[in-house]
Amino acid sequence: MQTTGTDITALGGRLTWRILKSSGSRSFLLAVASSALDDWSKAGRLRRYLARGPAWLIRRAHPAAPSQSMLAADLGDLLTGYANATNQVHAQDPLCHARGRADALRDFITHTDFGEIKEMVEGSEACILATLEELNAAVWPYPAKIACLVATLVASGNISLKAVDTLVRPLLDNLGPDLTADILLSCLKELQGGDLGRLATTVSELVRRLHTGSLLLSRGGRPLFEVYLTRFFSQFLDTLDPEVFTKARIALAEDRESLYQSLTQSLTENPALLRAGLASLSARLNPRVRARRIKTDLLADMDPDDLELSLSEGLADLDTQEASEILNLNLALLNRIHERQPEILGRLIAPLGDAIDIEALGQVLDWLVPELVEALRPALEAALPALVQGLCELLEQHPEPDVLDPLRTFLASQGGAR
Repeated sequence: MQTTGTDITALGGRLTWRILKSSGSRSFLLAVASSALDDWSKAGRLRRYLARGPAWLIRRAHPAAPSQSMLAADLGDLLTGYANATNQVHAQDPLCHARGRADALRDFITHTDFGEIKEMVEGSEACILATLEELNAAVWPYPAKIACLVATLVASGNISLKAVDTLVRPLLDNLGPDLTADILLSCLKELQGGDLGRLATTVSELVRRLHTGSLLLSRGGRPLFEVYLTRFFSQFLDTLDPEVFTKARIALAEDRESLYQSLTQSLTENPALLRAGLASLSARLNPRVRARRIKTDLLADMDPDDLELSLSEGLADLDTQEASEILNLNLALLNRIHERQPEILGRLIAPLGDAIDIEALGQVLDWLVPELVEALRPALEAALPALVQGLCELLEQHPEPDVLDPLRTFLASQGGAR
């Protein structure tokens, strides 16, 4: 079916007329006409006399209202006709609408002073804030209205959840797994991976240029991004109340505890879900293990020369000195704490040692260690010679023999070679 512009105009006119004839629109238009006539007739006695006839006609005006089905049908015809006409035009010239709007867009950009717009927005700050203050002054004397507004938002959220469930549930009730997958996966099929790749490339280039430009505009040897970010965080932290912020973090931690408590209580009341989760533990972990193995296989299947070259390039600039400094700083921090409070570590760990069930720990180790040794025997037997050889080299070459003397003495007391 070919739809022309005349057809679309006719459909639009018919739909508009039926909308105007609808009960709501008719009542609104008659009310506007009645109010305008009353206002006009107040100017004098003659006007009041002349207004009687139109007023009587307005009161008697009750045109037959079209049915909702007629309006819906006309709306469907209008949308279908517009889509059909647009498809016909695009088939002949896909860029016709873009070409027609080019001059309009160019004129709009040319004649728009964005500097004035920016100045207008910045200059509106005081006015907008003052308006919000007036809004607060008008609203907050009536807290019940605020409560109603919040309750309305919650009710809207509940309705949205039920609406989504109502829309999705027919997929489960009316379609099998194959048709459901075909419908949903067709959306994935239509996604253009190339477009997403080009977008990722564009964003990556934008990030690279931002980084390079930040280095080129550096101040005092610091990238401009770091300068601006430091200023931002300084302003943020200067206005932050440490006491309030700390209390909020504590409150969030306690709320997290409440969340786990509530979840635990709910699982206690629903043991079937807990059992199902434990029973499916392997089924949930196996895909993760297989995915990790696939990634490892990818590296194993690489050409040895390419793998060696890539790893050499990737690890060549690894700053092991900084990593060592992190360890050294942590060790120095521990030593400093121990020098000032030697008993702090023992005071923290002692309650843990006292709380451990020694009997239960012993029972676990009695069966765990033999089973681990037996299960890992091939690996331990393969690793043991190298470990023993390394220990022997330490005993022979350690620059401070006194450190290892207790071990030598113990081995000698046990018969050496035995």
